Amino acid sequence: MIPDPPFSLDDARALRQRLELGVAVLDEDGNEAPVPKRRQRPPRGTVPTVDELLASFGGAPRPALDPGEVRRRRELAAEQTRAEQARESARLDAQRAEVEARMLERIREREELRRSLPCYPLDPARPDEAPPSRLERSDVAAARACQSAGAYVSCLFRSTPDACPRSRIDRAYGEAVALLSGAQVPREFAERIAASLVGHRIDGRRVAPQPLDERPAVADVERWIRREPGGPPGFTGLETLLVLSGALRCGKSLAAAVALMSPPCEPGNAGRWIAAAELTQIPISDYDPRAFVAPPVLVIDDLGTEALGEWTRPRIYGVIAERHAAKRRTVITTNLDRATFDLRYDGARDGRLHRRIDEAGKWIRLAPWTPQPALVE
Repeated sequence: MIPDPPFSLDDARALRQRLELGVAVLDEDGNEAPVPKRRQRPPRGTVPTVDELLASFGGAPRPALDPGEVRRRRELAAEQTRAEQARESARLDAQRAEVEARMLERIREREELRRSLPCYPLDPARPDEAPPSRLERSDVAAARACQSAGAYVSCLFRSTPDACPRSRIDRAYGEAVALLSGAQVPREFAERIAASLVGHRIDGRRVAPQPLDERPAVADVERWIRREPGGPPGFTGLETLLVLSGALRCGKSLAAAVALMSPPCEPGNAGRWIAAAELTQIPISDYDPRAFVAPPVLVIDDLGTEALGEWTRPRIYGVIAERHAAKRRTVITTNLDRATFDLRYDGARDGRLHRRIDEAGKWIRLAPWTPQPALVE
């Protein structure tokens, strides 16, 4: 067996360099031990000198360390580890505090900037501690103030709906149009309603809304949506079935479409519009009643214009009955008067559909309506 070469001066210098670089340490028994690469770093303690290393590895076997010395070294190493952990924790705390301070400063600066905007005094979403304003606060009024000052183009808050009234208006408009589209409302009525909303645009330019005509049908449906009494005699607003009856051009279908853009309809849970002729022409093999029971609001338009077939009456009554059992709202529009309607679908005055309308709904007969000319002073 070839003996190990003696520990030379060069060996001592090389070992000391490794200790200084942190790629090696001396274990509790004084022997060299490698350090994993990811943990290599210069030591915080004192590195033995070359002479001390020569004395330690000079060839003679090292005497065993006293147990007390071993314990003292372990305690010293543990104390050094705790001190290093404390320094690292203090460094992280200081860094965290600095980041929080910068964030708070940015929030303060943004709030000061927001308070300087022309829309802020009229913004209904401003903090409660803001100074009161004598003017009525609304998104529309705040958006007008912003537009008159020309501040929207360079505003930092224009893409933040929580802080920008114009963004809130655009978001509400987009949600309303999406509800009409998701409900499959005919284009004629969807465009008419969209033009009545704040935030409507033509060729990308915001235009003033065109209010819906003051037709009684629209007012009755809006009252029904809000579950408010009033309007026709006996109307409570709590009915699950609303039948709008009247001649052509009296506003039945437009009013029914209004019901599809308000609660309980919401993004991801849109209502459904379907013409009576389309509903009754779906083949039995393709008909799924759940598609007409699930929507929160269902509009059956122009009931009475469809062809009477074997499944017409059972299908219409089934949809109405199942939706009533599920406590979901249904709007029906028809050109028929009550007597003709009863004879067509019940064959008698006191049929099932007649009783269902009286028990769970309201029949509203709309009078012919013509727009009133604007008064000129």
